[in-house]
Amino acid sequence: MSIVPDCAWVRGYVLNRLEDGPIRVADLIRFGETEFGFSREEIWAAGEHFAVIPQDWDGDLYWMRPANLFAIWWGVGRFASRAN
Repeated sequence: MSIVPDCAWVRGYVLNRLEDGPIRVADLIRFGETEFGFSREEIWAAGEHFAVIPQDWDGDLYWMRPANLFAIWWGVGRFASRAN
Protein backbone atom coordinates (compact mmCIF):
# COMPACT_ATOMS: atom_id res chain seq x y z
CA MET A 1 0.00 0.00 0.00
CA SER A 2 1.32 3.43 -0.94
CA ILE A 3 1.67 6.16 1.67
CA VAL A 4 1.47 8.80 -1.08
CA PRO A 5 -2.01 10.36 -1.32
CA ASP A 6 -3.79 9.80 -4.65
CA CYS A 7 -3.92 13.54 -5.32
CA ALA A 8 -0.10 13.66 -5.18
CA TRP A 9 0.14 11.19 -8.08
CA VAL A 10 -2.27 13.26 -10.17
CA ARG A 11 -0.49 16.50 -9.29
CA GLY A 12 2.85 14.95 -10.19
CA TYR A 13 1.44 13.80 -13.52
CA VAL A 14 0.13 17.29 -14.33
CA LEU A 15 3.39 18.95 -13.28
CA ASN A 16 5.46 16.60 -15.40
CA ARG A 17 3.29 17.20 -18.46
CA LEU A 18 3.51 21.00 -18.03
CA GLU A 19 7.28 21.00 -17.66
CA ASP A 20 8.00 21.33 -21.41
CA GLY A 21 5.51 24.10 -22.00
CA PRO A 22 1.83 24.50 -22.73
CA ILE A 23 -0.22 21.35 -23.25
CA ARG A 24 -3.64 20.87 -24.74
CA VAL A 25 -6.01 20.04 -21.87
CA ALA A 26 -7.97 17.48 -23.89
CA ASP A 27 -4.75 15.52 -24.51
CA LEU A 28 -3.70 15.82 -20.88
CA ILE A 29 -7.03 14.42 -19.69
CA ARG A 30 -7.25 11.68 -22.31
CA PHE A 31 -3.75 10.39 -21.59
CA GLY A 32 -4.22 10.64 -17.80
CA GLU A 33 -7.48 8.68 -17.98
CA THR A 34 -6.14 6.05 -20.37
CA GLU A 35 -2.66 5.46 -18.97
CA PHE A 36 -3.16 6.06 -15.25
CA GLY A 37 -6.89 5.89 -14.54
CA PHE A 38 -7.08 9.47 -13.31
CA SER A 39 -10.50 11.08 -13.59
CA ARG A 40 -11.20 14.30 -15.41
CA GLU A 41 -12.14 15.87 -12.07
CA GLU A 42 -8.82 14.86 -10.46
CA ILE A 43 -6.87 16.39 -13.33
CA TRP A 44 -8.90 19.61 -13.20
CA ALA A 45 -8.36 19.78 -9.41
CA ALA A 46 -4.60 19.41 -9.91
CA GLY A 47 -4.67 22.25 -12.45
CA GLU A 48 -6.57 24.43 -9.99
CA HIS A 49 -4.15 23.50 -7.22
CA PHE A 50 -1.23 24.80 -9.27
CA ALA A 51 -3.17 27.81 -10.62
CA VAL A 52 -2.33 26.89 -14.20
CA ILE A 53 -2.65 29.60 -16.80
CA PRO A 54 -5.37 28.78 -19.33
CA GLN A 55 -4.82 29.79 -22.96
CA ASP A 56 -7.29 29.49 -25.83
CA TRP A 57 -5.42 28.78 -29.07
CA ASP A 58 -7.55 28.24 -32.15
CA GLY A 59 -10.47 27.00 -30.06
CA ASP A 60 -8.41 24.52 -28.01
CA LEU A 61 -7.77 25.03 -24.31
CA TYR A 62 -4.13 24.80 -23.24
CA TRP A 63 -2.59 24.97 -19.78
CA MET A 64 0.70 26.62 -18.91
CA ARG A 65 2.43 26.50 -15.55
CA PRO A 66 3.17 29.68 -13.62
CA ALA A 67 6.85 30.65 -13.66
CA ASN A 68 7.42 29.95 -9.95
CA LEU A 69 5.51 26.67 -9.76
CA PHE A 70 8.46 24.39 -9.02
CA ALA A 71 9.68 26.54 -6.14
CA ILE A 72 6.23 26.37 -4.60
CA TRP A 73 5.91 22.60 -5.19
CA TRP A 74 9.22 21.69 -3.51
CA GLY A 75 8.97 24.30 -0.77
CA VAL A 76 5.56 23.13 0.41
CA GLY A 77 6.72 19.53 0.67
CA ARG A 78 9.84 20.41 2.64
CA PHE A 79 8.07 22.68 5.12
CA ALA A 80 5.15 20.29 5.60
CA SER A 81 7.50 17.47 6.59
CA ARG A 82 9.26 19.71 9.14
CA ALA A 83 5.98 20.57 10.85
CA ASN A 84 5.31 16.91 11.66
